[in-house]
Amino acid sequence: MINTDKPFVIIKYSEELFYLFKNPMKILLFDPSQDITEYYKLLEKETEKGNWLAGFISYEAGYYFDDYFNFSKNNSFPLIWFGVFDSPDTLKDINELWHQDEIVKRYSNKTNFCLNNFKINKSKKKYIKAVDNIKE
Repeated sequence: MINTDKPFVIIKYSEELFYLFKNPMKILLFDPSQDITEYYKLLEKETEKGNWLAGFISYEAGYYFDDYFNFSKNNSFPLIWFGVFDSPDTLKDINELWHQDEIVKRYSNKTNFCLNNFKINKSKKKYIKAVDNIKE
């Protein structure tokens, strides 16, 4: 059962396998005033202990990492968010999750979506040129 008062992460590993990370032991948020190298060291320490990490690096983090942009440190949305978890539950069908009462009550009125199969549709050269055009 998932405690929906705590964050959880679902990762689609393949067409037949989903990982469900629930009840994080702790959350590691990146603070822009923090040194990114020190943050990554925290992540590495957790994996060395045998813990699993699941989370995200936000699109806005790109602005933080590129000196060209004047990044505002007053952003309330986390740039990088990782939960520290024990091993995940595995699900063969995402519907196994949505039938759990707490999830259905909390999310049944929300749009169900899934992002997968990300592929860059440009060569590295064309991608860099496109980014340079945006910067001009």
